[in-house]
Amino acid sequence: ADWTIPPLLAANGSTSSLTNLATFSETIPAPSGTVYTRGAGGVHDAGNEDGVIYWGKWVDGSIDNGAGQQPLTHLLYVAGNPVAPAGTGTATYGVASGFLYDGVTTGVISAGDIALDFDIRKISVNMSTWFDLLANGYSITASTSYVGSPPATFSMTGGSVESVSGGATNNSFRAQGMFAGTDASHAGLVFSFIKAGEVPDKSVTGVAVFKK
Repeated sequence: ADWTIPPLLAANGSTSSLTNLATFSETIPAPSGTVYTRGAGGVHDAGNEDGVIYWGKWVDGSIDNGAGQQPLTHLLYVAGNPVAPAGTGTATYGVASGFLYDGVTTGVISAGDIALDFDIRKISVNMSTWFDLLANGYSITASTSYVGSPPATFSMTGGSVESVSGGATNNSFRAQGMFAGTDASHAGLVFSFIKAGEVPDKSVTGVAVFKK
């Protein structure tokens, strides 16, 4: 089984090159002593946006949290140096790159944005996705609130995942995100959701990079 909640990888990820993640510490709570291993297959689908945020996918890694090794066969990540945004009003980040994986097929993020509202202290995500082989897409909306100043990293749960073809919806979206770059010019997101309206349920993981 895949590790279905992708970790946010920040400055504490060590790399043998900037697009080849070797090890990391993740923000999702894990038992003390948890060990992540990349595996011999290394990283696939690696890339970066403007040298600010990097992404990729472990293809044969494993996790051991004391109960024995479990596979991390398609663990997606983003890596960068987190920067807390500053400003007033609203900052909008348009989608620059990204892809999806559901264990069988790959998909794309055809449109989307992250909106940061400084006045009401809210971060919102909107994405349109598409799987060519399935001839279907999913519309995603989610948000999270914060207290005080905008954070450099954030997480989201719930939201809405709507099937374009069937109109079915669920609230399975979960994500970890970060801002990075000069004046928080970019944002990275790793996320997962269950395909709305499909039986049996199938988990999708994805990575997306946005920029002002």
